[in-house]
Amino acid sequence: MEGSHSPFGVVWQVASATGWSLHYIMWKIPYVTLLLMMQDSPRWVDDSELMPEPHKKAHGKSNTAALFEQKLNK
Repeated sequence: MEGSHSPFGVVWQVASATGWSLHYIMWKIPYVTLLLMMQDSPRWVDDSELMPEPHKKAHGKSNTAALFEQKLNK
């Protein structure tokens, strides 16, 4: 599944999901809000997009802590 390639695709997807009219979307909703709605929408994730092995939890630590520890050890 691939996202929209233009603002028109964003408007269509928001209208489909919410039932809002084109006039309401174009004149009442800020474009930034529409973009944030699209970023938060569900999507298919390919296995290659998942986090690579070195960044996963190491010894029960959080991902962030493991990442910083890995960078410091280099």
